[in-house]
Amino acid sequence: MNIRGLSVFRSLDMFSAVSGIFRRSTDSGIPALAVLWAFLSTTVSLACSYSFIHPFWLLHPDYIHSFGVYNYCYNHPKLYRQICDTFGGYFSFSNLPSQAWQAACVLYGSGCSLMFVSTLCACLCLCLSRPCDQRLAVIGGGLQITAALVLILGVLVYPLGTDSDLLSYYCGTSGRYSLGHCDIGWSYMMAIMGSSLAVFCPVLAYFIDTGKSHKNTDVLL
Repeated sequence: MNIRGLSVFRSLDMFSAVSGIFRRSTDSGIPALAVLWAFLSTTVSLACSYSFIHPFWLLHPDYIHSFGVYNYCYNHPKLYRQICDTFGGYFSFSNLPSQAWQAACVLYGSGCSLMFVSTLCACLCLCLSRPCDQRLAVIGGGLQITAALVLILGVLVYPLGTDSDLLSYYCGTSGRYSLGHCDIGWSYMMAIMGSSLAVFCPVLAYFIDTGKSHKNTDVLL
């Protein structure tokens, strides 16, 4: 069997596994929408946190120097290899190259924290012995609305810091939203995708109507 055939079978197996999870959750009394909400919330939380801690939001053409929200990578002159560290050697807002990056660090970091808390709310809906409480979905959805807004603001504010002296030296930037000869890195692309997917999380939370499920159960009893 060729590689393409194996990839198709693996995709079918993955689809069957996901379908089985949804089917078992529905049979056990947990709404499939709650499973989807918890899965999407967990995915967004991991993607945003992963992109936040990695210094690859902007990449230099030499692929050695790169810049993140609060950290960067450079070529160590003595070790002759890439070293990644926070700006200034230790975390401090005063060490960040620009005020825009300070704001982006606060906004995006706060968004990641809110998404993590809301993910716990979504996972509690699956761990509790009874169906998810409507108030828990409302709290999680409200947190995710705020998280999505601050995540998007953080992604939009970050390019305003490209007029800093640091990027002018390494990338030859000439002003805000100017990358010079540097490119957008995979961390920034992941941050954009995570922030975009975060918009759908509160929508799913809104449609989790567990109160209706309780009423239907009472009528049947």
